[in-house]
Amino acid sequence: MLRLRSWRPNLRRQRRTSSPEVQQLEVRTVPTGVVTLAQTATGLKITGDVQSNRIQIDVLTTGATIQAIDSDTVIRFGKVNYEPGTSVSLGSSPSFLGNLTIDLKGGDDVLVVNVGEIDEEIVEPDPSIFLGDAPEVIVQGNLAINMGAGNDAAVLNVENGHLTVTGNATIDLGSGDDFLLDAPFNGFLSGGEGGLGFLEGFFG
Repeated sequence: MLRLRSWRPNLRRQRRTSSPEVQQLEVRTVPTGVVTLAQTATGLKITGDVQSNRIQIDVLTTGATIQAIDSDTVIRFGKVNYEPGTSVSLGSSPSFLGNLTIDLKGGDDVLVVNVGEIDEEIVEPDPSIFLGDAPEVIVQGNLAINMGAGNDAAVLNVENGHLTVTGNATIDLGSGDDFLLDAPFNGFLSGGEGGLGFLEGFFG
């Protein structure tokens, strides 16, 4: 007897394969350093991280501001991150209630503090008189600057006006190849209990 096997065609559907579409994403530069502002019961704290933080603080009669001066640092105040080049207000007064503490921790940090400014377009016959914005800046407490480990640079530029620290004033450059930048010094500095002895050599 001849037996025939039943035959069924392969009706299984073949899955279609398609190549995924490749889209070019926008290239964004992610800042690597964060400087955090915190208003505490004892005063204002400005804290960096282990990255290279580069910041500038400007103090005028209208108040004080802080900003990052490179593309790799952001300023964080509360839950908000401020992009490099954005000025963040530290208050509408040129003075600081309580202590002013700047701790930039590790990394190759740069700190620039400018007090006042001179209007170079105004010519004054008396060379000892500087016209422009001349704030009366008072730190009503201690001024403490700690640059941390790394190759750091710091400058305190009292271009016009007065800067007074009623408490102790200290600076710690930390380990590394550090230096203080010479700056124009047309204003006046005065210290309280600790004086401002650490500023020796600041001005050429």
